[in-house]
Amino acid sequence: MDAARTWLPRALALVAFAVFAASLPSGPHWGAAAEAAAEGASLGGPPAQPYPLGLPLAAAAGLVPIGELAFRVHLVSAAFGALAVFWLARLVLEFGRDEPGALVGAAVSGAALCVSMPFYREATVAGGGALAAALGALALVLLVRVARGEGAQTGLGLALVTGLGVAANLAFVALLPVVFALIWLRLRRGARWALAAPLVTAVGATSALSYLPVRGAAAGDHDAAKLSELWHHLVPGWSSAAPDRAIGIARAMAESLGPGLVLAALGGALVLALSGRERWLLAALTALGVGELVLVALAHGGAELRGGGALGP
Repeated sequence: MDAARTWLPRALALVAFAVFAASLPSGPHWGAAAEAAAEGASLGGPPAQPYPLGLPLAAAAGLVPIGELAFRVHLVSAAFGALAVFWLARLVLEFGRDEPGALVGAAVSGAALCVSMPFYREATVAGGGALAAALGALALVLLVRVARGEGAQTGLGLALVTGLGVAANLAFVALLPVVFALIWLRLRRGARWALAAPLVTAVGATSALSYLPVRGAAAGDHDAAKLSELWHHLVPGWSSAAPDRAIGIARAMAESLGPGLVLAALGGALVLALSGRERWLLAALTALGVGELVLVALAHGGAELRGGGALGP
């Protein structure tokens, strides 16, 4: 059983990476994915992809002598897509503990994520979606372990991953209250590492987000170097249409994912709620879902999602 729990997530990740890598465009893709690949490879500012964490990774991938430059950047998304599948399978195994059905649940969850069209699209072209998904799944695994009492290495790892997540997708901001509430609880129970956790989160977020104003200053773009410009770049403006957009996007996401995955997600949330276990996990999943929906609703309409605007490249 222990060997199966160890190797199942690895096998799923390897299969997912093979599927994603075989589906990658051999050269530049269309739209925002092409801009994200170009900006990442040149370490420029990201007009199409507002979050800077993936840019150094894309630039590093450009040094690997495999195929065209754009293909190498696409390969980064494939790698993080496979990591997202790996950590999702680990999360299901963490929740299931030693129950026999945990292995089946992990296999089904990993396979379902791999073949879901929005995620498949993010994992096969340049962009930040697969990176954010991998960080999100890893953060949830670490959160479950911290809630169960694991020590400083896991707790500070959770703080760092959450901070880096903010620089990969601003929806992670909604996760911060849940993470800090858990860290506060661990501090009250005597975990001294919790005192350093907020600083670790801040360093993780600011070290990546500071790339944009620093790069702007180096390029002589004084407007881009301003913190106010960074805020406007990361956070779209609120409009009265945002609630309607959120409803439209939720409906479009449900149609895109299909009834099977939607029912599976709702069933998993119901199991978490009724089990009385892993309430921290349920709170974190809810926070991430609401944060993502609100963030996307600010910038996109539900109709755009059907054309590949909100979640697509």
